[in-house]
Amino acid sequence: MADEKQVSLFHTPILFITAYVFVAYNWLKALIFGSTTPHSISISPSNDINGHFESESHSKEELFLLKIQEHNYVEALFIAERNNFSTDDIYKAQFLEEPLSSRIIESCLQNKYKELKLLLKRRSSELLEFWLIILDNIPETTPLESYNFLLPLPQNLSSLWGERIAKELFTLFESRDQDCESGSNF
Repeated sequence: MADEKQVSLFHTPILFITAYVFVAYNWLKALIFGSTTPHSISISPSNDINGHFESESHSKEELFLLKIQEHNYVEALFIAERNNFSTDDIYKAQFLEEPLSSRIIESCLQNKYKELKLLLKRRSSELLEFWLIILDNIPETTPLESYNFLLPLPQNLSSLWGERIAKELFTLFESRDQDCESGSNF
């Protein structure tokens, strides 16, 4: 027992001195080199996106479009909000890949017009590309009252998309009328 106490008493001052020297060395190193070393880089979606640091070679617009091409829509939205870019490109790219249009068409075919109305209310600007597809896939036996919210309002006809949809609707209904007339002549 006496030997164990002597060994432990012998090691205690050496451990204490070693710890003191280590702390003092690191403190002096931090004091001397602290102002000359670069500060740590905080990593956020704006300066580290998928491991690529934002560099001078990419403009903000290029980085925004790159994130859309990489299908990284969350980071593209972050860049768009931070730089006041339009989010229409993000939604358009996202919804062209997702089966949203097929979901809407299925809703039409299953007469789920309340679900369709909710989708169009929430995402009408993004669904403009699918508007005519939606209208074209409504069964002819469906009463107009159930899908009249899809038709453009007179006050919206002055806008560019309203004119486009109105023209397409006119040709769509005109072709349906001609089909009905030709079918009834048989």
